[in-house]
Amino acid sequence: MSTSTGAVNWRQNPYLIKIIRFTFGVTIALVLSSTFQWSLSFIAPLFVAMFLGPPSQPLTWASIRLITLGVAAVLSVGLLIAVATAHIPILCLLLVLSGLYFAYYLGNTGQNPLLVIMLMVGLSIIPMMGVNFRDLALNFTLGFVWNLFLALSLVWLCHTVFPNPISRSANKVITKPKKPAIDKSKASRDALTSTVILSPLLVYFYLFNEMSNVLVLCFAVLFLQNPTAFSSIKASLVSLSINTVACVYAAIIMVVLQMVPHVGFFTVVMAFVCLYFGYKIFLSANGAAHSSALNPILVLIGSTIVTDPSSFDDKLWLRLLQISCVPVYFAFAFHIARAFRPRAKPNAVGSSTIPTE
Repeated sequence: MSTSTGAVNWRQNPYLIKIIRFTFGVTIALVLSSTFQWSLSFIAPLFVAMFLGPPSQPLTWASIRLITLGVAAVLSVGLLIAVATAHIPILCLLLVLSGLYFAYYLGNTGQNPLLVIMLMVGLSIIPMMGVNFRDLALNFTLGFVWNLFLALSLVWLCHTVFPNPISRSANKVITKPKKPAIDKSKASRDALTSTVILSPLLVYFYLFNEMSNVLVLCFAVLFLQNPTAFSSIKASLVSLSINTVACVYAAIIMVVLQMVPHVGFFTVVMAFVCLYFGYKIFLSANGAAHSSALNPILVLIGSTIVTDPSSFDDKLWLRLLQISCVPVYFAFAFHIARAFRPRAKPNAVGSSTIPTE
């Protein structure tokens, strides 16, 4: 009797279900990507972690089809920009910067995070890659969409195996809280600041053909989705410390994995790693920081296992140096941009003020 009661209890615990589902899904994605090693396979665990993380909503096949087709359409726009501006690099750069401004503006106004991320990738990475390496951009697009579809299918499977418990208050009418008013002028200013700060990196990657370090550019583009993360030295140090700790964790995990190079041992180790991060993401007060730390770990381990495990040490320190330089540069650039940005005019007497904190 007690055994069946315990089984029912853990099935009715929403946080435990989410942690187990997260651990199961990300571990399976890592094992499949490292075993079969298809094109850009290390991206699939990132997508699985994204969709199984908070708020961890179930997907239907209709939503999977809609998301996949929408992402394919966005990335195709990036390819069209690259083809149309192949001999006009300045026009390509202007279109890329305009697209990034639009994506950052949508992100600052509270639009769908997945849509914003895909716009950032499709309107920045794909065109910059496609101007000089059209075949590489096409393969990247196909691999990106394929990995997204596989990840969404795995997320659907995880929700099927570990469904959310039925709440006793499911029949009650729940009033959703109203979203706070959005200051569109501030959102526009922040989007413009992020675009201006990112433009030197885009020019550098284009002029020196640094497409081999495209992951660093991806990190830079996504970092600027939240401008407040680099609005002060303290915030930049927090971002730097998160990425540094993530690289240290990845180094320790790789050393452990190299002791017993077997898929069974790899599965057990990564299951414990995903279980730890799943617990911290869903139950810890700083779950967002652990979620940010998990992404570099998945990228470093996934890309190293797929390519050449023997080159992990060199790749680790190179990625650590590159990723560490990104928040430092952003903090420095934000302070310069804030010095030149015009300050907001004080409100008139009798007008209401909106607190900034």
